[in-house]
Amino acid sequence: MPALIGTDPLGFLAALGVLRLTAVELGWASTLGWPDGPRNGAVLGGCPDGSTVETLAAGLYGIVE
Repeated sequence: MPALIGTDPLGFLAALGVLRLTAVELGWASTLGWPDGPRNGAVLGGCPDGSTVETLAAGLYGIVE
């Protein structure tokens, strides 16, 4: 998630929101980290096998809908 930078307060809070939605609302065993440092985008782990960006987007869209 390249836009979710750890050194930007809004990006950090957005990353936490995505983590909460995937873990609580979708029931995924989600993890969140910045393996390349906080100045780079967040990496979402623990997604179900075969998950894609489209799967994530569809899941988040379903929550909002």
